[in-house]
Amino acid sequence: MINVFDVYRQNFYIDFDSLDSIEVTKKEFQTYSVKAGDIVFVRSSLKLEGVGVEGVGASACVPSLSEPIIFECHLVKLRASYKIIPEYLINYLNSSVVRQRLIALANTVTMTTIGQTALTNLEVEIPPVSEQQAIVEFLKNETAKIDELIIKIETQNEKLKEYRQSLISNVVTGKVRVVE
Repeated sequence: MINVFDVYRQNFYIDFDSLDSIEVTKKEFQTYSVKAGDIVFVRSSLKLEGVGVEGVGASACVPSLSEPIIFECHLVKLRASYKIIPEYLINYLNSSVVRQRLIALANTVTMTTIGQTALTNLEVEIPPVSEQQAIVEFLKNETAKIDELIIKIETQNEKLKEYRQSLISNVVTGKVRVVE
């Protein structure tokens, strides 16, 4: 079962290894099942807006399925039409401009919720399929570059931490002499 927390992914794709297994009735399966390419959208959350990808309005795409999957009641399933590439739609929905629009549509009482009427009134920019594909490819390439830089920075941070520990150890044990 896809839970709200399963939607909060940096890459906007559901990770099936993190899902919980449950038993459901045939009626529940018919109502809440997903197909490959479907998008699950957080319509109700304890968080109005979270850090990064968290909070109401977040969405993630369901990749190819290896077994039957359902989604829980705080999510809404979106199925792209033949004119919309799911990868384009997921990036569009998670863009900062659209997320801010969705957050503005939300109501907060105990939980923050976006009503179905508000969702049906959300306008989606739909360029031609070839342009959508170009946007998806551009985003893949650019995010890959950013991910590479993040890995390099994290590696450098680890090396600096190791150097710091080594320096402290060498000063404390007298291997490095401190001159005043």
